[in-house]
Amino acid sequence: MTPHPAIRVEGVARRFPGGQGAALDGVSLETRPGELMALLGPSGSGKTTLLRAIAGLETVDAGRILLDGEDATRIPARRRRVGFVFQNYALFRHMTVFENVAFGLRARPRRDRPPEGEIRERVLRLLETVQLGGYEGRRPGALSGGQRQRVALARALAIEPRLLLLDEPFGALDAKVRRELRRWLRGLHDRLGLTTVFVTHDQEEAMELADRVAILNRGRLEQVGAPAEVYDRPATPFVAEFLGDAVRVPPGSGVLPPGGAAAKGVALVRPRDVEVGAPGSGAGVPATVRRSVARGAERLLLLELDDGTLLEAEVSRGGAGDADLLAPGSPVRVGARVAHLFPDGDGGGV
Repeated sequence: MTPHPAIRVEGVARRFPGGQGAALDGVSLETRPGELMALLGPSGSGKTTLLRAIAGLETVDAGRILLDGEDATRIPARRRRVGFVFQNYALFRHMTVFENVAFGLRARPRRDRPPEGEIRERVLRLLETVQLGGYEGRRPGALSGGQRQRVALARALAIEPRLLLLDEPFGALDAKVRRELRRWLRGLHDRLGLTTVFVTHDQEEAMELADRVAILNRGRLEQVGAPAEVYDRPATPFVAEFLGDAVRVPPGSGVLPPGGAAAKGVALVRPRDVEVGAPGSGAGVPATVRRSVARGAERLLLLELDDGTLLEAEVSRGGAGDADLLAPGSPVRVGARVAHLFPDGDGGGV
């Protein structure tokens, strides 16, 4: 028998009060049992509203939410068996780490509450799992941001949820700690096998962590797929522009590769797919370097085509003649290895 999707969202809508539009506009989505899915999109895209609706923290105006095949649309949050980790951790500052993690268990009705010995055993085991063994007596104020985030995660796991939902879990942390916690969370997920959905606006985070990525824009679902799929084969111009900072170029431009020179529609090119060479070399069109910025092992160029179109390119640093060829004001020749063409504004890639 085929298992039910861990989460099935069917035509869910959530309207703003006073007719101000929709936070969610007919979203339909499924997660597979045991997968790690990212909800990705810009601010205001509806990703946090969708996460909170799945958790039961937001009501919906239309549609259904099914958890393991059960219609949970009208089931209160406390009965959905969903672990939720908030962006700001939401830890109780006056409680110890142990008390924070145990809170969800002790808050259960007496008939459902585990014995105190079982609570203690479970909490200490979870603290070991999140690499905080020995920290049970501390208070949140004595912990780093990354440690507080792991306490919040242990608290969410303590109730033995059927789903784990995380809202911008690393948003309040510095870049180095975010990278470390991303790797740690992926490893923890693989060990536990718990279906997990997390919200992020960070493309790198979504692509590194998730099995699949769901991209939202203005309350609508634009595309769902594996990270490589949504990046290499964007379904809409929004996805192409959002992932990889693609810029629009005239569809008939000579900068496009063969097959990308349609007379009308939308053509998008990512900076890493732009080739830059000396004047008279290779295919493409003439351009002028307007800005050149060293960025680690790469150089980011702002290029102006003869028709005034501005294009960005990422090129490797350190090649022969690098500084002279790519200095502002230098003439170059520009062509795209890959372009994404949408003849009707929302087609596929070239």
